[in-house]
Amino acid sequence: MTDSNAALANKPGLQPRKVETPGMSYSFYCESDADMTTVEGRLEWFCKHFEVDHPSLEYDEDEPDQILMTEELITFCQIEGVSLDWIILGYVAGAIKEYREKHKLTHKELEFIRLMRRFTEAERLLLVEAIERGNEPGADFSAEISKAAEQIEEKKSKS
Repeated sequence: MTDSNAALANKPGLQPRKVETPGMSYSFYCESDADMTTVEGRLEWFCKHFEVDHPSLEYDEDEPDQILMTEELITFCQIEGVSLDWIILGYVAGAIKEYREKHKLTHKELEFIRLMRRFTEAERLLLVEAIERGNEPGADFSAEISKAAEQIEEKKSKS
């Protein structure tokens, strides 16, 4: 880390916010306290927030305000899982797209949710318990689900 980058990483400008509760206390770095309009500001926030070392930055000799895309900077982004688009350009679309792709429910998951909504709370509980039993080592998953289905049908016929 160069002296100027070390100063950036340890700059007292971005201070943690502290939260005290009866059961615990914690601190975090709020994005609104950081300068998210610059590469240096985004890097400062990210490094402090996630408690990682700040990468060295190199600047173009002909355009001193332009950061060079060094192997260290690219490797930092890969290792830390931070979007290069966000760090360098401030663009969040790529990061949001990746998050969405990772967490978006599949058609099968949505169908399962729709089916589960048809059950009463008691029926869902029977099914969840059957799934838990079916996932135990040596258990017969299908038999446990069938047993739950029979119990659900039995309760429905009594109603």
